[in-house]
Amino acid sequence: MCGEEFKKLQNQVEGYNHLFKVLKLSQPLLQSPADFLPVVEAIKQQVPALKNGEAVVFMGHGTSNESQRVYSNLESFLKVNGVNGFIGTLKGEPGIQTVIKKLEEMQVKEVILMPLLLATGHHVKRDMIEDKADSWKNQLEIHGFKVQIYLQGLGENPKIQQRFLDLIFHCINQ
Repeated sequence: MCGEEFKKLQNQVEGYNHLFKVLKLSQPLLQSPADFLPVVEAIKQQVPALKNGEAVVFMGHGTSNESQRVYSNLESFLKVNGVNGFIGTLKGEPGIQTVIKKLEEMQVKEVILMPLLLATGHHVKRDMIEDKADSWKNQLEIHGFKVQIYLQGLGENPKIQQRFLDLIFHCINQ
C-alpha cells in the first residue's frame, strides 16, 4: 500500500532521478479498488477450507497515514469473496484486541493466524508467534481460541509474485 515505507521509497527514488535517463517506481500492490480482487484471489489460494466456528486472522504491519483504510477494505473484499477473515495491524487500528472482540462476537473458536506481510521476518517471529505474553498467538490463546500458525508470507505466493510482475511491466511500458 502507499503507506509510510512506500512514501519514504518514493522520496529516495526522486532523489536519484538526476542520475538516470529514466527511473520509475511501480505502484504498490494495493492502490486502487481494482487491485483488491486479484490480491484476494491470491490469498484464497493460501487459506484452507474453513469450518463453522473457524476464521483466519491476518496480521498486517499497519501505518499511521491515510492508507490504514486499505486493511478494512481488504477485509471487506475477503468476506464478500468467501473468506471468513479478520485483519489486524501492529501499528494503528484495528489491533489484536479489536480483532479478538470481533472473533468473540462471531463466536469463532479456532483461528488460523497468518501474516499479511511480504516476508515472514522480524514481525512474524517477534510479534505474531514468539512465546511472550503480548504475541498475537498468545493473546488469542489467552482468550480461549485454538490457534494454528501459517508461516508463508505473501511474497511466497505465486499469484502475488505474478501481480508484482504485472505492476512492474505496466510501469515499464508507461
